[in-house]
Amino acid sequence: MSAQGVQILLFDEDAALAQALARRLASDSVSITVASSIEQLRGRLANGATQGLILCAEATDTVSLVLAQLNSFNFAPGLATEVFKAEQRTPLWEIQTWLENLVDVQTKRQASRGLDVLIGNTTSMCDLRARVERIAPFTEMSVLITGETGTGKELVAMAVHQLSCPREPFVSVNCAAIPQALFEAELFGHAKGAFTDAEARRTGLLEQAGAGTLFLDEVGELPEEVQPKLLRVLETRRYRRVGEQREQILGARIVSATHQPMLESGQRFRQDLYFRLAGYTIHCPALRERREDIVHLAQYFVRRFCSVHGLAELRLTPAAVALLEAHSFPGNVRELRGVIETAAVGALGAEIDRAELEALLRPGVPSAVPQAFTARRPSFPERPLLAHQLVGPGRTFVSLEELEREVILGACVECRGSVSRAAEQLGIARSTLRDKLRRYRRQTDGRDDVDSR
Repeated sequence: MSAQGVQILLFDEDAALAQALARRLASDSVSITVASSIEQLRGRLANGATQGLILCAEATDTVSLVLAQLNSFNFAPGLATEVFKAEQRTPLWEIQTWLENLVDVQTKRQASRGLDVLIGNTTSMCDLRARVERIAPFTEMSVLITGETGTGKELVAMAVHQLSCPREPFVSVNCAAIPQALFEAELFGHAKGAFTDAEARRTGLLEQAGAGTLFLDEVGELPEEVQPKLLRVLETRRYRRVGEQREQILGARIVSATHQPMLESGQRFRQDLYFRLAGYTIHCPALRERREDIVHLAQYFVRRFCSVHGLAELRLTPAAVALLEAHSFPGNVRELRGVIETAAVGALGAEIDRAELEALLRPGVPSAVPQAFTARRPSFPERPLLAHQLVGPGRTFVSLEELEREVILGACVECRGSVSRAAEQLGIARSTLRDKLRRYRRQTDGRDDVDSR
């Protein structure tokens, strides 16, 4: 659900009455726009943001026409629709009751989406989701999320947020990425002239989070001088901007994450602050501790990658699945996602096989399968495995954006500059390929011309 609430479209042929009714029905949880013609109705629905439609009409024919139009709109499937005929003088409270029920349904649906990303059916994942649901209503209690790097701690933090206050801000900060000298001003904000270079007043992270969630990733890296100040904030729920005397009230929940034991010898982390942050602890299990979930996660990443990039559906072969399930994944879910997406870039057919994965999972071990294969499309020559070329032995991993660029430009070279043929070989829309080529051209020399062939 958006920060403006559930998006409602109100249709009434009398524009003045529609505006008046919209003002009466609008609230903090409902945002209403109006339409007084079929053309306006189409335009309002085209952006796909509408979650509910109220039809107020005097003539039955008008209602039938609107409903018929809705059935023909491919961009409005499953839209919650209610008809309130004007001649029946529907009481305002009846419409408000319908809206309240819709808000309740949308809020629950939004909350469930927070848990949907926590994929897995093992006991440890079921326990994790149960703990997220249990802590969600207690919005003033701090939460500490523990687990190895790459286990999905930020996803858990976002799930807590979605179940607690989905319409409020979620502000994330990596404590290791902010210079120590600037951390206090970043966290609390500062007044104009509070220190050198403070040329304007700045809103801090605590204030930006509002009544939502402030996520402190790598909280073990919190500077020592800031720790007692944050402890006071958690104890009093109040703080001051740097250079100001007026106190602000903390409305956000503090959710922290760490991959390291924070109270071991050698760690310079205050024990009292640790126990404040760890009001409720959620542990993210390592992927090697829940091997049964590997195949579900891999299939999810394949579907998501194909959907985002507009590719034809890919599937993992049984041999590829067996290889994934046997791997230890020291980088956990993050490593699995990177491997799957890189293999998807290199796949030329409808499958991701063991060959596409071995060079990524075992770069120092010779593969048991041939390192070259015949392309599944007749216009492509036989060539070495792409994943092995890009991230094989002695090579460091590069970003997916760089891999995609290399694949696209290579396809254009092989197709002798023909955008149409390259798009066909890559399995993407011609317009998508042209947009990417324009972006590459701008990045290179500022030009925006692309051959239309």
